[in-house]
Parts: sequence; C-alpha cells; structure tokens
Amino acid sequence: MEFGDGEGFHEPGGGGSAMRKRSNTHSLTRRKFVQLLAAGAGSTLPLSALGSGRLLLPDAAAAAAAGPPRPGGELTIGMYRTLDKLDPAVYWGPPETMVTQMVFDSLVYLGNDLNIYPGLATSWSASKDGTQLTFKLRQGVKFHDGTDFNAEAVKFHFDRCVDPATKSQYARSLLGPYDSTVVVDDHTVQLRLREPFAPIFDSLSQGYLGIPSPTAVKKYGQDFQNHLVGTGPFMFVDWARDSHISLARNPNYKWGTIFPGKTNAGPPYLERLTFKFVPEQGTRDALMNGRKELRVEAWPGPLRLRDWQRDSHFALYRGVSPGTTWFNFINVQKPPTNEVAVRQAINYAISKDTIVKVFYPGFAQPTWNLIGPTSFGYDPALDHLYSFNPEKAKQLLEEAGWKRGPNGTRVKDGAPLHLDVFTSGFMTENYKQLMLTMLQDVGFSTKLIAGTPADRTVAGSKGLYHLVNREFEASDPHYLVDLFASKNVGSFAWSMNKDPELDQILAQQDTTVDRKARQALVSRATRRILEQAYVVPIYITLFVWVTDANVKNFHMDARSWYPYFQDAWIES
Repeated sequence: MEFGDGEGFHEPGGGGSAMRKRSNTHSLTRRKFVQLLAAGAGSTLPLSALGSGRLLLPDAAAAAAAGPPRPGGELTIGMYRTLDKLDPAVYWGPPETMVTQMVFDSLVYLGNDLNIYPGLATSWSASKDGTQLTFKLRQGVKFHDGTDFNAEAVKFHFDRCVDPATKSQYARSLLGPYDSTVVVDDHTVQLRLREPFAPIFDSLSQGYLGIPSPTAVKKYGQDFQNHLVGTGPFMFVDWARDSHISLARNPNYKWGTIFPGKTNAGPPYLERLTFKFVPEQGTRDALMNGRKELRVEAWPGPLRLRDWQRDSHFALYRGVSPGTTWFNFINVQKPPTNEVAVRQAINYAISKDTIVKVFYPGFAQPTWNLIGPTSFGYDPALDHLYSFNPEKAKQLLEEAGWKRGPNGTRVKDGAPLHLDVFTSGFMTENYKQLMLTMLQDVGFSTKLIAGTPADRTVAGSKGLYHLVNREFEASDPHYLVDLFASKNVGSFAWSMNKDPELDQILAQQDTTVDRKARQALVSRATRRILEQAYVVPIYITLFVWVTDANVKNFHMDARSWYPYFQDAWIES
C-alpha cells in the first residue's frame, strides 16, 4: 500500500503535509557546508525515543492523568482535502479510511505491536499449505440497519471486491490471489486462495475490507457511499461534498475489542464526529488556534508546531508510519554507480543528522536504514550498517581507482565521477543541494535535475539518472517485492537491480506465513539491499497530529494515519 510518491510526506497529491510546498533550491558555500555539519552533531531525537509504540507526547500536561472518560460532545477534525468515494469495495485513500474505519469493522485488527488481533472474527486457522483460512465469526453483531452480521455478509463483500464490475481501486489488490469465500455456517467462513499469500492478515485488518451491510449495498447500489451502513462504533449521518462529513455514536456497539493501541471495546464516548474539509493549511491552523473550530488536525504548519509544542493548551502526537524511510534509489546500471564501492561511498558521504536539523526539525529523524522502526521485519542492527564517515567514502573511492583530478573531481580511465540527481523541488527534497555539496566534498561532480512528480516516475522507471528519491508507506513488507524484485525493473524497481539472490529471498518472504520466519527473511532482504547499496536512506518522517489539550485518549493505530476515535473523549 503506497501513500507517498515524493510530493509530500504521505499521500500522493495530498495538500496537508507541512512539507509539501515547492521551494527554491538552496545554494551552499563550502564554509556554510562545514558550519552545517558542525551544527548537525547530536541535534536530533534518537529513534529509541519512539519505543515500541506509535506515539510521542512531548508535553507533560498531555500525558497527565485525566480521570475517567466523560461521555458526550462533538469532536471536529480538520481534513486537508475533500473526499472522493467512501464505498470500501471501491475507494482508495487514507483520508477516506479515517472515516470508513469508524463505520465498518474488520475481521481482524493490526495492533500497535504489529500482531494481529480479533475483530469481527474471534479466531482463525489455516490449512498446512496456507491457501485456506477459516474464521469463526463473532455472534450477536448487528449492522446499523438492524440486519445480522454473518458469514454471508463476509462472502458478499469479498466477492464484490474482486468483481470487475465493482471497479475496485484498492480492495481487490489487498485480497491477492483470492479464489473464493465459502460459507461453512452462519458464523464460520473460509477464505480460499490460489496460493499462499503472507500479507493476507494485514490486508484483512484494513478499512477497505471492513464489512458493509449486504442489504444496504443491494438497496442503494452505486449510491451506497451516501448511505454507509456497517457494524462500526459510529454511524453515517451526512456528507456535504465540499464542507464536511458527520458520524454519530452507535449506542448499541457491544462487540468491540481491545488490543495494543486501542482501549475502548464499547460504544464511543463522543456523541458525534465531524470531519471538516479545510484544504488550506494556514486556515486549518487558525481554526485550531484562535477560533477553536477544530479540535484535531494532522500536519500543523512548522511555525504552529514550534509554538504549540510549548503551549499547554495543545497536545502533540508523533508517529512513524510503517514502510520505507525516505531514500534515494541508486541506479546500478548507469556508470559510475554500477560499481558497488561508489554506491557505498555515497552512503558514507551524507550526513543525515545535518539534513534533518537544517530542513525538517520536528518532522523527521535521520536514518541509515531502509525500513523504519515501526515496520514488520525492522532490524535495528541495520541502523548501523553505515554512518556519516566521509573519510571512509574517500577510502572506498581511492581503492576503486577513482583519483582526485586538478579540479577536485575524481577521475578513472578518463571518466569523471559524476552523478545526475533528480529533484521535483518539493520541500521533502529541499535537502538535495546540501546532499550534493556533501558528495562533492569526497570527490563527486554533481548535477541537480529538476522536474515534476510525473517526470520522476518516468526517470525512475527508465533509469535516466543516478539518484531518484522515493518513499513507500505500507504495513506489510510486500512493498520490497514491488521496489526491488528484478521483475519490476522498468516499473517500480528504480535501482534497476537484477539480483537473483535478492529475488529468491523476496519471493520466499511473500509466501512464508510463519511470522518469525518471515521477519528473518525481511531482515535478510533489507540487509542485502543495504550492503549492495541499491539505495541511500535519508530520513524517517514523523506523522504529526495536534489536538486541543481537552481531547483525551487520542490513540493512533499502527499505521499512524487512523486514530481510534472511539477511544477519545473531551474533558470539558
């Protein structure tokens, strides 16, 4: 599941990121470069501060005990764009899922410890070959229209997701090699796959596969998105396309579950949720700050972030979404980066601490790893495979035969050590000029090539340049197949690597159902990618939420995008 394509920290085309604005390229003198390197040392919060959860609450007042939850009230959430579609079988989009996960329950849930927990399914078992998954369903569950949740409802939704007539934008792909769903009895259902598919439980935990009322879907047809009916903690009220969407408390909700990250199994404490569409960031900040028309906002502006983290009237929450870090693919087919020593030298030459301090304080953490600390398969040992060590970079280049020329650029066999680096000019790429200065310091000549996000996709898929940046957010490591399998050279594998050893590991992890065994395989794949220097990681983005300090029990899910609003309550 991909949210980021380089334009902003998260969703492609999204306008909500504080870092998603175009900016002029920064020029750097050598003196300024040295000053920045010195300033970068020890300036950032260590990744260990993230712990094993998804939240940081830097304000002590936000973490203070607030007493027992108080029912009632309306929570208003500022959304950075309007919504497109809301039928779970049809739509795609993280903002949409913020809404649908409150209306529709899933068979299972992904806890903040990255384990799978019961939802509408109370237990499950798998056949030895992993192609048949049998789920026991929770009894006594009612849809908002009063009809019963049962095995037929599960089969109806999954079959509808894969039906070409539905024109599913995402739910279809989550089901992978889906074959069929068999109703064993009213409260037992069997999901059949054509082959083992390790990501299936992660898929089933997502809002797109939340179960709607078959009765309502049949009644409203294509207009179902305006009459959403699920089994979730909130019920659909109304959707004004350019203004807001409102949900009301489901007082009959008695079948919720508790797991790491989620604390309320019963009806929500809030009476109402209202998502207001406010595309302009400054306006959202103002509605949070002075006018108090919003109580929750994602991605506050940098200046507001600085002020609010010191203001006891607000609470800030930072999370790390699972998936890749922000990194640059290094083209292995284009000289001189066809040499592994050159690619490794690039990794040693760049000070990620300095980049984060200068450009992204409060919004990112430096990293040398390909996947972040909240991702399945994350191996902390790989955080230290590289470090900022320009002398090591110079040594690698010298040993590979790249010697300094009279202008400082290294040369071998008459060819300069030159890199073409792509940038789309968005704030997520502001660091590029500084990065090039660091590379020049160890003997590279560089050229920064500007283009649009569409140009980046073409450049990456065709291998036009040496370095092209990307980020890929997903809660299942299948994304490593998309980004690094040989079969995807020419589409998503922008390092242009064709590595049989890596291909074998990636294929094996995608069909390994045992979680411990799969985690080891993901670690092996990541190590191979880093050791061969198919990428140069730069930073980890922090998903930043801000709330009114009176909003209590604000809990994010494992993906950081989707708060469990049924846990939240308002103190006054």
